[in-house]
Amino acid sequence: MPRAFLDALKVGICLIEIANEKVLFANRAMGDMLGYDAAELTSGRLNFIDLTHPDDRSETKNLHRRLALEKIEGYSLEKRYFHRDGRVLWVSIHVNSLKDSKGRIRWCTKSVEDITAKKTIEAQLKAAQAVSGLVTWNYSLKTDSAQASPGMNILFGAREGDALSSLDSFIERIHPEDQKEVRSTIKRAIRRKAGYVQEYRVLMEHDQIRWMRGIATCVLDSKGKVTNLVGATIDITHSKRPEGRSPASIPMQAVLRHIEENWSKPLKLPDLAKKYGLSVRNIHRHFDELELTPMKYVKRLRLGHAHAELSNPTRNTTVTGTALKCGFANLGHFARDYRREFGERPSETLKGSASC
Repeated sequence: MPRAFLDALKVGICLIEIANEKVLFANRAMGDMLGYDAAELTSGRLNFIDLTHPDDRSETKNLHRRLALEKIEGYSLEKRYFHRDGRVLWVSIHVNSLKDSKGRIRWCTKSVEDITAKKTIEAQLKAAQAVSGLVTWNYSLKTDSAQASPGMNILFGAREGDALSSLDSFIERIHPEDQKEVRSTIKRAIRRKAGYVQEYRVLMEHDQIRWMRGIATCVLDSKGKVTNLVGATIDITHSKRPEGRSPASIPMQAVLRHIEENWSKPLKLPDLAKKYGLSVRNIHRHFDELELTPMKYVKRLRLGHAHAELSNPTRNTTVTGTALKCGFANLGHFARDYRREFGERPSETLKGSASC
């Protein structure tokens, strides 16, 4: 295989003689990763055991020994190397053996990928979990599987054995009205190779609702392709009920339920107050504690429904049609309020979702 081709790869590639661990070949990416040029790596003055972090040398030596004894034909592991400037690199290594004409294992090829960024994010999330009670997770796009810290099932009300190990199993725990928007947010983040912050509801046992805030970022491989989403989730239900405020009374809960079920229809507070045995002042007092007016609350609901529709469009979905359907007669005000709420124009959400 031409050297020019191997040098063009973004993953480190090298060929090693097993008996003496001499590096016979190293491509440019291998040298760039460690801070040495290819000539230095193949000079015989360096070997990868010396460049390996002391805490990882024993495992590396054991695997190499088993390879030399032909007990295994290859292996994969994550370990740490020292860069020439002294900093520590996390790498993912895949080793495969090569046999000579007599069928004996004599060489091995090693592909090495720098995963320092991924490990750094995981460490930061772990630290955040320790100080704030965050539940952290790492989702693999390739396998559609996730690893999460132990509190994940408790946070989402999943029973033991019902692990939230895939995207679908996670989405199923979310309130039905929020599922499409959360799935769309995740798809959009992956397409844009970006992070996201999303608030959503989780439906627990006995119809109890908990509010969650999910925070995530994409992890890219050497080719710029998204391989993982790593993130954290925290219960923010308490923030939806400010300190010092008792839960809404049963009549007020009925008012809120009426608003949520009739968000697209004209709403008059005097009519609602009369219907559910409250005064208009009682309704305003409840929303004052939320630092909202009733009309701002309705507007936020309508914007949320508009965002959900534009994030999951059909062939006939338009910004104008969505605005009118969600109760916005003034398109200019709709676009302004939408951008303030979601950080992008309605047309950008529609265009991005249509291309997914």
